Amino acid sequence: MKSELDGAHLDFDDDMSYGDYLALEFAGVPLLIVRDKDDVVRAFANSCRHRGSALLDEGTGNCRSLICPYHSWTYNLDGTLAGAPEMHKTEDFDRSKNGLIPIRLETWGGFMFVCFDQTAPPLSTWLGGLPEKLACYRPEDMVLTRRRVYDMDCNWKLFVENAKESYHIATVHKATINKYASVRAAGYWVEEPTGEYVVTFAQHENSMALLAGDAGFPTIESLAGRREANGTYAPLLYPSTYLAYTIDCAWYLELHPLGPNRTRLVHGALFPKSRTERADFEHPLGRGQSDGNPAHATEHAHHLGIRNGMWRGHVHRAIQLRTFKNPFHSSRAC
Repeated sequence: MKSELDGAHLDFDDDMSYGDYLALEFAGVPLLIVRDKDDVVRAFANSCRHRGSALLDEGTGNCRSLICPYHSWTYNLDGTLAGAPEMHKTEDFDRSKNGLIPIRLETWGGFMFVCFDQTAPPLSTWLGGLPEKLACYRPEDMVLTRRRVYDMDCNWKLFVENAKESYHIATVHKATINKYASVRAAGYWVEEPTGEYVVTFAQHENSMALLAGDAGFPTIESLAGRREANGTYAPLLYPSTYLAYTIDCAWYLELHPLGPNRTRLVHGALFPKSRTERADFEHPLGRGQSDGNPAHATEHAHHLGIRNGMWRGHVHRAIQLRTFKNPFHSSRAC
């Protein structure tokens, strides 16, 4: 699998302390991610080297060692095997050769990326010039404020292809995005990539995350005097991670295939840490189609239309018909 895969978004300085861990299944592989005593974030297969038992249940927590619930093999947080009861009686058993299986993990902008191929290029090659393009948003200063998980009746590739074309905005998002960032007004220009991604920029006033008429937070200070202060960058990292950075916040979508007909969508909302420290961060600011809260807005504005189409499986059911022929693609598809 020669690709980098987005696993999670965490603020490393504040949210992950010594011993903090995240256990999850990713691309069918049980993983555990943990910060060790040397302040290094590491990823391992969540599997004891003895009989393969899972060391941790899925979720988050804190520990000082990893103990197998089956035979009490104990691992340090750097993956080395610290103890294995009675194994000294086993001929040629070498504790140093039975540590946890490490998984490649690299970070950028608060995101953790795991890769199962030891021969794949580094994350910096995969991202190319994208970090420089998005540096003005200061993604490393953003924190995850809201995370939602949805199961959809569609193939993940259908979602990706439909999400990264603007042809559907006038219809699917006619009550939301089309009112303030229509294709004709915003452009949704495709920019030349320098890595394994495709990226668009839409020119518009106000935050892409809010509905028309909703009040938001101030523009990110580092965008002052730049065109990004009036628009949104939306890169798709191949194969299945969608990002969007707008004037006051950002959000991401992770797509996890559950089979040919099912996809799990993980949506996360990101805000500058300084915004989360405001007294009004979680306070509803008005009434309307959303609750008026900028902290909640990214989920509402960008999934209302998708829920009405992709989530109900309309597109996926249609393409399974024998009468369905190859689709046409709009000249604005990207």
